[in-house]
Amino acid sequence: MSRPTTPEDLDEYNRRGHRVAEIPADYITRYPSLGMHLLAALAEAERLGLTVKDGEITIELTDEEFDRKIQSAQRSWDTGKQMHDKYLADGEWPQYYYLWDTYLKAEGIEKPEKPEDAA
Repeated sequence: MSRPTTPEDLDEYNRRGHRVAEIPADYITRYPSLGMHLLAALAEAERLGLTVKDGEITIELTDEEFDRKIQSAQRSWDTGKQMHDKYLADGEWPQYYYLWDTYLKAEGIEKPEKPEDAA
């Protein structure tokens, strides 16, 4: 994967909308008097243009929210790349390597063995 530039480059979690509610299907059948109201809530959510899937109601992310998420992913990618470039240049193991590790996985680069683990 290269540097993220579009919403499709984000992982599934970061593409998810805002969760409004979850209505498990078994609640509809288990509580008949409540079930008709739960079905009405799902129908109303769809009528309002919200996403209803598997009993979960979500509001889709706006373009601005996607832009912020992409910018955040780009900062993480850039930091991981800088850490990797520094490691390649001087062999220095990053102090906080979470972003480096994430970058390596995203780019399909095998993580080097940590010097003290090699002994």
